[in-house]
Amino acid sequence: MTEPTKTDHDLAKVSDVVILIHGIRDYGKWVQTADTVLSSDHIVVTMPKYGRYSVGDFLKPWKSKRRPMERIHREFMDVDTQYPNAKISVIAHSFGTYLFTRVLQRYRNIRVWRVVLCGSVLPQSFDWAKIAGQIGSADNIQQKRDFIVNDCGDADGWPALAYSASWSYGSAGTDGFGNIHVQDRYHSGEHGLFFEEKFMERYWRPFIQKGEVVAGQAKQAEKLGWGISALRLLPLRWLALCIYLLVYLVLPILAVALLLWFLQPPTNPITYQAFVAELNEARRQGPTGMDTFWREYRGDKVEWKGIVVDVKPAENAYRLAPCHDAPESDEVIAKFDDPDKFRAFLRVGQEIKIRGVIVAGNWGALLMDCHFVPQEE
Repeated sequence: MTEPTKTDHDLAKVSDVVILIHGIRDYGKWVQTADTVLSSDHIVVTMPKYGRYSVGDFLKPWKSKRRPMERIHREFMDVDTQYPNAKISVIAHSFGTYLFTRVLQRYRNIRVWRVVLCGSVLPQSFDWAKIAGQIGSADNIQQKRDFIVNDCGDADGWPALAYSASWSYGSAGTDGFGNIHVQDRYHSGEHGLFFEEKFMERYWRPFIQKGEVVAGQAKQAEKLGWGISALRLLPLRWLALCIYLLVYLVLPILAVALLLWFLQPPTNPITYQAFVAELNEARRQGPTGMDTFWREYRGDKVEWKGIVVDVKPAENAYRLAPCHDAPESDEVIAKFDDPDKFRAFLRVGQEIKIRGVIVAGNWGALLMDCHFVPQEE
C-alpha cells in the first residue's frame, strides 16, 4: 500500500478500497484531500505512485507505459492480498484513466466495483465492452453505467489537445464517451477542478459510498476557449511527429556527420608544390587573382614537412622551407599553439612536421596556425 490513510483500519471491517490513479505532471498530492473525504472505518483510500511524467513523455508514441502499468497492477495485487474480502473502486485522472483501462485489458483477473474517470484522455471510441465484465456487479443484473462515471470539465482543453497531438489518446474527458456503459457528467471548470474538497464531497463520496450519481451542473465543452476549440480540429499529431523525427533522428544524424567531418584527416592534403603552382598563377593575375586565391585557400587544412631555417622564439615564429630546394621568398611562417613546449629544441636545420590551418597570406609568405606533429606519426 502506498499512501497510508488517516485511520488505522480493522481489516475485518474494511469493505471497500478506493485506488486513486494520478496523471502526468502530478505527484498525486490530491490523495490527502480524497482520503479526508472518502475514507471511513470501512473504506480505505490508497494511491500507487509511479513518478512524474512530462508532457513530452506523455506524447511520445514510443514511450513505454510498462513501468507505471506494472506499478498499478502491483497495487491491485497488494490490495487484494491485504483486503481479500473488500470491493475495489478506482478514481483515475487524466493519463491515469489510460493506464487504468490498459491494466484491465492486460490483466483479466482484476475486478473493480465502481469507476470514476475525470479529465480522461481515453478516445471516445474506446471499446468498453471488452472490460465491462470486470466492472460492477458480476451477475450483470445492474447495467454497467451504474458503476462507471466519466467526469468532464466544460473548460478542460487538455483531453482535446491530447487527441489532436497523439495517436493513442482521445477527448472523452472534454466531450464525453457517449457510450451505453458510461454516464458522462459535466462540470464547470478546467483540468484540476476535480481536486477541490467540495467537489469530492458533492460528487465522489455519494457514488463511492452508495452508488448515487449526482447530476453535473454544466454542459459539454461550454466554456472551452476558441483557441482550444480551433486547435482540436487540427492534426497536431503530424506536427508532433515531424518534431520528434527532427529532434530524435535528423539532428543526431547531422551531429554525428558533422563530428565525423571535423575529425577526419584531410583526404587530399595540400602539397607544397601544388600550393606554390597555384600561388604563382595567382600572382601572374595580379591583385584580383591574389584575392581570389586567398579566399579559396583560407581555412584549408594543411599537413607539411619542413626544414627550420629561422627561429624567433620570442615572437613564437618559425620560418620553414617546406622542401629542401624551396626559394626563400616562398617561406612559411608557422605560429604554434604551445610555443613553450617546442622552444627548447626547435633549431635551424631541423626537419619537422606540422599540421594546421591557413589563416593569412601575402605576396611572399604564408601564415598558418599550427601544432607540432611528432615524426613517428
